[in-house]
Amino acid sequence: MKKYFLAFLSIVCLGFSSCSDFLTQVNPNQLSTGSFFQNIQEIEGGVNAIYNEFTTEKFWEPVANSARADLTWAGWGRPNQTNEYYMQTFTESSNAVNNQWASLYKCIFRANQVIEALERVREDYQGVEGQEENFARWQIAMGEAKFFRGLCHFYLAQIYNKGSVIIMDYVPTTDAEFYNQVSPKAEVVEFYLKDLEEAEALLPVVHANSNHLGKMTKGSAMAILGYHYLIEEEWEIAAQWFQEIENLGIYELAEVSMNSTTHGELNSESIIEVIYDYGHKPDQGVDGEGVRSRMARQYTSPGAGGWRSVYPSCWLIMAAKKDPVDPDDPRNHVQMPIWDEEAQAWSTVDTIRSFGLRSSYGIVFAEETMMEYYGKPYSVHVSPFNSGETAYFRKYTNWDIVESENELNAMSGVNHRVMRLTTVYLMWAEAATEMGDYALAMDLINRVRHRSALQLIGPSPSPVAPDAAYDGKNYGYEELTNQIRFVERPIELVQEGMATRAIDLRRWGIAKTRFEELSKKKWYKGHLYTVSDEGKDLTRWACILYDEEDTVTNAYNQDFLQAAVNFREDSHSYFPIPGNERTANPNIK
Repeated sequence: MKKYFLAFLSIVCLGFSSCSDFLTQVNPNQLSTGSFFQNIQEIEGGVNAIYNEFTTEKFWEPVANSARADLTWAGWGRPNQTNEYYMQTFTESSNAVNNQWASLYKCIFRANQVIEALERVREDYQGVEGQEENFARWQIAMGEAKFFRGLCHFYLAQIYNKGSVIIMDYVPTTDAEFYNQVSPKAEVVEFYLKDLEEAEALLPVVHANSNHLGKMTKGSAMAILGYHYLIEEEWEIAAQWFQEIENLGIYELAEVSMNSTTHGELNSESIIEVIYDYGHKPDQGVDGEGVRSRMARQYTSPGAGGWRSVYPSCWLIMAAKKDPVDPDDPRNHVQMPIWDEEAQAWSTVDTIRSFGLRSSYGIVFAEETMMEYYGKPYSVHVSPFNSGETAYFRKYTNWDIVESENELNAMSGVNHRVMRLTTVYLMWAEAATEMGDYALAMDLINRVRHRSALQLIGPSPSPVAPDAAYDGKNYGYEELTNQIRFVERPIELVQEGMATRAIDLRRWGIAKTRFEELSKKKWYKGHLYTVSDEGKDLTRWACILYDEEDTVTNAYNQDFLQAAVNFREDSHSYFPIPGNERTANPNIK
């Protein structure tokens, strides 16, 4: 289905060598929406140029933003570390700091072009007999442009300079107009809330044209508004927005396998999703405004053609491995492949799943034997799991459709999930916990857990799944807060959204103490004795992670040693104003 919107994007851009080329047809110092965008059809091409920037790697900077939180180890060659984001030594000169800022403002620039063009042609459609359909298109285009302008200012406020960033609400036409001062956070918040609220009023619940699956909707704006109020700790308002999303009646949790690869993209719980497609525009790479990403290559294991630019941190690996399954749920009864020595062939045996479904779809462990990996029965048949590496990310890789990422030339069509119904449920559960509604919080958490056939939390069965297994524990404020912060959000949402975990650590005020606590922990490693895919004896040394000492190997990993020392709340909770902006902009002090 995702090809539909991409095909539509190509159609509306006919006449330009690419969707972005129309932006270079006029001297950038003399830009005027009057020189193009003469009608709604042309303006919709401009809307799609906004979506183009939304797909770029620089917009998201996924490796840098994940490396500066607590869910990953950056790079390879343990115990050595050189990644400046992981070590919390990034500065205003760092590439990601400059690139992400530039991309977000480029998206804003394009949104402003569309907004100004739409205002200029408004009288051609609003209230004009026979133009009702075109005015409906006008409203959607305005909603999309306002959404993206609001979203980008929201992201800038969450990532840069303690929320004090530049507000851009017009298309610059002179050199001087390109350079604004930063505005106080309160003004930035007021600005993006107005945009998002206007977008929510204009955008449809569902786009009538099925080819527009994946474009922004009313639910998209609602979700970001709710997220804002969650961050600002305005719990009741946040919960109201999340309830409104539920009241739309169009979202439902999808099967767990549909949220991590190309399988099941844009499913029933998708609210905001970045669309990629490996097969579209095969001559186009990933560095421009394209329809492919490098996330699969960046996240996957070296044996599968990956770079493992980041891979799971030790505490996340252990949390994912320990998340208990429901032994009575038939989804956890699996046929595990085993080598039949007598038959000299692979066979299967009935068993209970060792790791939860969402853990295994998110992370591939060295000892994984119940979910194939790049066409092989066991994960160790693909990757060596050496150099202190005990797990890799499975999410956002193409393990289910190819035998190696090399087949795809470092490019991937796996969509980036930004906001799902699951994300909303977990944010809602956090708000409910803060408001003291522990029953609702448990209910929302259990909806998410039951979808993955996990043991549910709480002392007794609930309407979510009366026949499921429960842990029998009582959950108050502290227990629910820890469950959300250190189990549900990190395992379920790992690598999703925009700098999600870095924002979480900052808004909870725990980044420094988190790095310090984790840096003191030793994670021990044991040997794995198994068989190769040809049935021969195979040993992988020190690749199974434990949180207790392994007296055989005496080998261990430690994480966040540099971050614990270097992180300063005032310097590293946000990116600084980029050096490129400071150099070019005379109004930045």
